[in-house]
Amino acid sequence: MRNYRFVVLLVLVSCCSLIDSRGAELPIPGEVPNLWLDKSDDPGANLVVSWEASCGAGTTDYAIYEGVIGAWSSHTRIECSDAGADLTEQIEAGSGNRYYLVAPTDSTHEGSYGEMSSGEQRPQGVVACRPAQDATPCESNAGCEPLTDPGEDGKIDILRDYIATQYAPAMASIAVVHEGSLAATTGIGGANGETMFWIASTSKFVTSVGAVTLIAEGHLDQNDPVVIYVTDYTENNGRQGQILIEHLLQNRSGLPQDGGCAGFACRQDLPGNATTTQYNLMNPNRGATLGNIFTPTMLALEPYSIFNRTSFVPGTNYEYAGWGWMLAGRVMELASSQTFDVLMQDRVLDRAGMCRATYDGMTVDSNVALGTGTNAIDGVCLEPMLPPGHQGDGEPYYHDELDCAARMPQGGLHASAHDMGRLAEAVLQDLDGANRITAAAAMRKLFCPDGGIGTPGATGSICLGRAQVTGAHAVQHGPDYGFGNFRRTYFYRSTTYDLYVHGGGRAGFGSYFAIVPEAGLAVSVLVNSSVSATWHDVAECAIRVYLHGATGC
Repeated sequence: MRNYRFVVLLVLVSCCSLIDSRGAELPIPGEVPNLWLDKSDDPGANLVVSWEASCGAGTTDYAIYEGVIGAWSSHTRIECSDAGADLTEQIEAGSGNRYYLVAPTDSTHEGSYGEMSSGEQRPQGVVACRPAQDATPCESNAGCEPLTDPGEDGKIDILRDYIATQYAPAMASIAVVHEGSLAATTGIGGANGETMFWIASTSKFVTSVGAVTLIAEGHLDQNDPVVIYVTDYTENNGRQGQILIEHLLQNRSGLPQDGGCAGFACRQDLPGNATTTQYNLMNPNRGATLGNIFTPTMLALEPYSIFNRTSFVPGTNYEYAGWGWMLAGRVMELASSQTFDVLMQDRVLDRAGMCRATYDGMTVDSNVALGTGTNAIDGVCLEPMLPPGHQGDGEPYYHDELDCAARMPQGGLHASAHDMGRLAEAVLQDLDGANRITAAAAMRKLFCPDGGIGTPGATGSICLGRAQVTGAHAVQHGPDYGFGNFRRTYFYRSTTYDLYVHGGGRAGFGSYFAIVPEAGLAVSVLVNSSVSATWHDVAECAIRVYLHGATGC
């Protein structure tokens, strides 16, 4: 039996133009972070090589190398181009035990082949696809050193004053991305660009970014049924085999909006709630996680047996589905072999430079917005999320059942406007091939799940696979839904703009996020009230001010 060995490079990076080893300010080829091998059914090949896009902005193609295991400098070229530019090739493997490498290339240089165990760069191939090598590393956000806040500009002042006058939030944090880069941040009521808020359902957009990285890396296929990943999952109408990954990311699964962590401890670090016998009986150990909810035992109990029931055949209609997003998160955990918070930190938060964002509301510092709201509907756990010492009665903050770990995929992220601006910046730049988070084709799936042509929303572009939205959401947010975003159109001065948006509201907190890929524009607004999910006029104001020079809204 032939044994295959391949190199997996666990490097979480983003990259930019810099003075490279060639003495010129050029985008570097960079490095391929991950590589996978699989058997091929093609009669002319026996091995499928697939890989994650390079971190280097200068990458134009890829080269595949094969070597003999044990002779670690023996690799030689077997393919010098990625036919179809799809990050995958089928090859005929050599005899014996072999290892494989993929190096990114530009027109004259190859990038890194990865590092040896000594930490040194692997040498270029015995027979190489390019005459020279530039192994300059990409800049890394691993560890996430704080990025410089751009501060305010005169234009964001107009936006801030409009929000203050129109909505009068007690506290708000605002960020604007213009021409593909974070342009400015500001705040209201003592908040600034770094103030932390619970962003609630806007978390779904962030979750979707994580999902497309898994699709790009070959861990997920959006057309797969969920039972390929959650093998013991059953839906109460027997439709588990019909629910696809893309259904979960587009609210087309038929699963309901309801779905939380009822029956689990209010606090994630304590045993069951001492004041509620039912909580202790159902959860003698810890607060809810995706792993301990999506089990046959838990799904047989109320209220999960009620949540876990489709109202239509998956893929045939639209229903906003918090429970579906929780299931999507469990799928992502199993596909990546990481817990949801860790995979999102690795693949999204660090890569985008979201240095303050966290799924752990207990670790935030003193620059946190104070939520406003009432007790949770269960009458036991406190709502909204309040930072330690800011509960109003001097008691520390305790998680409520609506803020449990299992809700991370649908509404559990805590972030600043600066964080959300950095995310929008990375998304826009990746659509142009920067590979900060993932490849352009993968990032485009957020807006065009089944592919398309051109920048989403641009004149002449084609966008396939968006789900039709029905009911109140079609009026409140937009007529169709991609992966974690509604689409709205705004017509101003003979120009039609497509805004891809998501909002969130939790008692005490609210958020609004809009991105306009064709214009390189995005806006994020976070507030300490739950009424901002439909603030589309704020995004329209940003279009008028930043794209048309308006001096007021």
